[in-house]
Amino acid sequence: MPPCTKPAIATLIGLLSLGAHATDLPDLGGAFANYRYTEIERLATARLAERSDDPAAALALGRAIVERDDRTRFKLAESKLATCVEQHPEVAACHLWLGRVYGKQIDGMFSGLRLAPKTRAGFERAVELDPRDLDAQAALIEFYIAAPSALGGGVDKATRQIAKVEAIDEAGGTLLRTFLLFAPADLSKAEAALEATKPATSPGYDLARSYAYLRLGVAHFAAKRYADAQRVFEAGLARYADDPRLSLMLGRALIEEGRGAEAIAPLRRSAARMPTAAAEWRLGEALAQTGDRTGALARLEAALAFTPALAAEQREAVQERLKALR
Repeated sequence: MPPCTKPAIATLIGLLSLGAHATDLPDLGGAFANYRYTEIERLATARLAERSDDPAAALALGRAIVERDDRTRFKLAESKLATCVEQHPEVAACHLWLGRVYGKQIDGMFSGLRLAPKTRAGFERAVELDPRDLDAQAALIEFYIAAPSALGGGVDKATRQIAKVEAIDEAGGTLLRTFLLFAPADLSKAEAALEATKPATSPGYDLARSYAYLRLGVAHFAAKRYADAQRVFEAGLARYADDPRLSLMLGRALIEEGRGAEAIAPLRRSAARMPTAAAEWRLGEALAQTGDRTGALARLEAALAFTPALAAEQREAVQERLKALR
């Protein structure tokens, strides 16, 4: 499912005028668009301290935690997003982000059996409420493609869902059809289909399209086709120059190609636009490739100190790299 994408902020702002549940939480559209998660969490937390049932604040806090991929607080996000769903079951964004936080907690067979149905239910309800939101549609379609039939998945379901989108949004449906081609054998077809898509103004279209470039590039990267991954990430950045995840993955591909000096610029852009432990880590690796030992050590140490923290196995990798450089 899309890692930390952002649906139209209108669904959040729509909560701000819900009669008895009206809130004075500021418009957070710009903050989300610019990845200012610390600011968002501060404002939402302060509002929840005043009124614990504020739905817009609950949605903002839960979404920020999910977008930051803060694993240590997924249960908090789940609680807040469940509150949003309970109080405003008619708001698609509450269901979408609750589905996403369930999905992010799946880490094996047993958690999958418990959480996959909840993930699917959240996505299905979100698209039922707002079928034109392509961010939600992309989340559901990717779930159908990835999940086994026993857990409610299936390529046949994804294909039918795409057909439903095409019936109301031809451009959006054409874009989402590329998701069916992300298997290793079809990546060249996926790239051609994605490059053929045109700009559109549908809600969530740019989010789904930039994610498609990310997803396709990651598929090449996972297959160790780093030059192909580089090409796809660069194509995505030609259309979405401010996307920090595309910049991060471009830097990673360049590192794998032994081109650390070229990786530094996109990694710096990623770290500036959306500070993460991963960006610090990979920037440290790029600097190490150029022979800048001091700079590499500083960035790797920053990665270990960053909040939210890297996953345990990633921390171990950074620690090993530090030992090798010292």
